Amino acid sequence: MTEPTGYQRDCIVGDVQGWLYKNIYAEAGAGTGKTSALVERIVNLLLSDEIAPENIVAVTFTVAAASELRQRVREALEQRRLELTAEGDRDRAIRIVDSIESLDSAFIGTIHGFAQSLLTERPIEAGLPPVFEVSDQVQSEQDFERAWSKWLDIVLQGEDFRTAVINLQMLGLHDPLKKLYDLALEFRNDYDLIESAVPLKSGEGVINLVDHLNSIQSDLNQSMAYAEYCDVPEDSMFCYLNEKIAPLAHIVSNALESKSLSEHIIAIAQIPKKKFGTTGSVDNWLENAAGDKVLPEIRKLLNDVRANAEAAREIVAQQALVVIATKVAEMVLKFSDSQRESGVVGFQDLLVLSCRMLEESPEAKSDFQRRYTRILIDEFQDTDPLQLKLAMLLASTSEGEAPDPGRLFVVG
Repeated sequence: MTEPTGYQRDCIVGDVQGWLYKNIYAEAGAGTGKTSALVERIVNLLLSDEIAPENIVAVTFTVAAASELRQRVREALEQRRLELTAEGDRDRAIRIVDSIESLDSAFIGTIHGFAQSLLTERPIEAGLPPVFEVSDQVQSEQDFERAWSKWLDIVLQGEDFRTAVINLQMLGLHDPLKKLYDLALEFRNDYDLIESAVPLKSGEGVINLVDHLNSIQSDLNQSMAYAEYCDVPEDSMFCYLNEKIAPLAHIVSNALESKSLSEHIIAIAQIPKKKFGTTGSVDNWLENAAGDKVLPEIRKLLNDVRANAEAAREIVAQQALVVIATKVAEMVLKFSDSQRESGVVGFQDLLVLSCRMLEESPEAKSDFQRRYTRILIDEFQDTDPLQLKLAMLLASTSEGEAPDPGRLFVVG
């Protein structure tokens, strides 16, 4: 969005009658005066008869930006006081003076800082001890890494988890333990979203690849039987059948004889993922008894082998991932619970726990809604839905999800 027109800006800042009682969602590029508009709206709110500094929450992205925003609000209030004094509007000038003196009662800071202030006031409702500390990002990562290392040593002793990791390795997953840690970090960042999903459910029972391997073996043998129809030994499909398919058929046959799931998975993993659309030249192949060239049939058989193997790989991978993801998710949730019980929370916990407190404690929600009647968000980050969720929980006092008129102002 480009810079708003004069009338649009007057509406946004609340200079137009009634617009202080409308919710504003504005998106604009850098340099279009978003923050200046927010500052002006705060000043106009404080000039109204209903809003005091303690009713205002002004949220921005960084601590430095918050400090600057507070200073800009103070300066704008002082400027408006001078204007009102010059106009002889003594009552409104006094109101501005009162707002300046009590400006520290307004919350002007980051979303995490605001969430922390809510939790500090009502820790018990949030499931926290009366006194808790917020760990910085580095400390939080170090705590999680130590907990992860201890957990991994234990969980790898379990047959189900160890087998699932080995199965993924046999399917070609490189450095699985590193990828598990990356998965754990993703879960840690959004642990509130995985609570309701654990344990994960798999659509398969005991893995049985025999039917897949029997079908694959049949197609491999049939494709090799057609090799005698080639009258040009240099044909690429003929060479592929002899150099790749014949050894592969032997691997599949041995796997079926072994009746070992590990051998079955290894055999499945050996099957190429390439598609056979152009391999070989039709002119190099003879016709079968029905008068058809056999090369298209060979390609179809090998593509069926590829599709069958892919389906088998998906079965193995899905079941392994369900086992692994469930265990990892349980570890993350247990870590979060233990940290919270010991009075240590991270930045993500601040948002999760404050939202949860407002959802689960009607008394806390009503108390904060009565106090914070105007919520203004500068540089809104739509990559984190918890930010908006927290604002909406405070801005909506009715049963519906829509914020009450005038309670929410968002620019980003």
